[in-house]
Amino acid sequence: MHKILISSTGTQSGQSLAAWVMAEIFHSKGMRTGFFKPFVTRPMIKDGRIIDKDALLMKEYLCLQEDLELISPVVPEESPGDEATRKEQIKNIKKSYEVVKEEKDALVIMGSEQIFYDSDSPYLPDGHLVKQFDSPVLLVDKFQSESMSIYSVLAVDSFLNGRVKIVIINRVSPDSLESVRQKLVPLFQERGLPVVFVVPQDRILACLTIRHIVDIVKGDVLTGEERLDSLVENTSISPSHLQGSLNLFRRVFNKIILLGPTVDNSPVPFIPPVVTGILLTGGRKPAPIVINTCKDFGIPLISTPYDTFTTMDKLQNRQIHITSKDVYKLKRFLHLLGGEEAIRKIVGQTV
Repeated sequence: MHKILISSTGTQSGQSLAAWVMAEIFHSKGMRTGFFKPFVTRPMIKDGRIIDKDALLMKEYLCLQEDLELISPVVPEESPGDEATRKEQIKNIKKSYEVVKEEKDALVIMGSEQIFYDSDSPYLPDGHLVKQFDSPVLLVDKFQSESMSIYSVLAVDSFLNGRVKIVIINRVSPDSLESVRQKLVPLFQERGLPVVFVVPQDRILACLTIRHIVDIVKGDVLTGEERLDSLVENTSISPSHLQGSLNLFRRVFNKIILLGPTVDNSPVPFIPPVVTGILLTGGRKPAPIVINTCKDFGIPLISTPYDTFTTMDKLQNRQIHITSKDVYKLKRFLHLLGGEEAIRKIVGQTV
């Protein structure tokens, strides 16, 4: 059985996306792939139940038959329980694990972003889970500095007795990229870490879809429902982006223009980004001509009840989690890892 536990050196590392990529790799190779996450760490309410967002993502994407309560069985209390509670948690985890892995060729296990034991945490540390499942580890490190990555990755590998088989150094800034590739990768490999990937900061991964934006601002889609998966890289309140018939919006106040990603390495300089959507703030309902103009251009038009300042603040400080609709991020991350060559290396470390 192919098996991997996805852990990280800290929060917001890209752990969820890495777990999704691993599941896709196994699935693409024709393996019956399962997913297991012992603790609910990203809770949401669905049908009156507390479930985990990662578990929901994997259930939907892989069409898993197991109940969400089996895929992610333990909803921890806000404070850690006593020894009896811990034993009950472990018992529940073991029981669910045995069910989830039945008739599977591959299993992706996701930790809780905590390698070392912390008496104040409601979760069991990943170090305990690695030993429990006897699994190799994929470690995701959000790059901050070379020295921090060296310390974090080597400390975790030492603590796990060499079980770290794959390292992803994620979100490496452009000015550090070459140094990381030339220094850190050989260093980690010399220390016994066989597979090391370097993933740069990426504009596409940082994009939102219009669907994301609708959720963030509690928007009402007035037209353009078929284009909600269009990517948005930036926002603007400047009318300079409105050309041709969209000049009509120069006379529409309280709006935010959604701009798609520009083309990398374009031979023509200063190409303006494409308008992929328009937000009307303050709950305003526009005249029919405004809606029809957007409809003619296939541009989503969304009305939000928030004022312009509040809307911009929500977009800039958004906290969203990937869903099964964000396949563009899955494909992009896999491409940045190295495509088929990366898949070959990864599969070889998970037996």
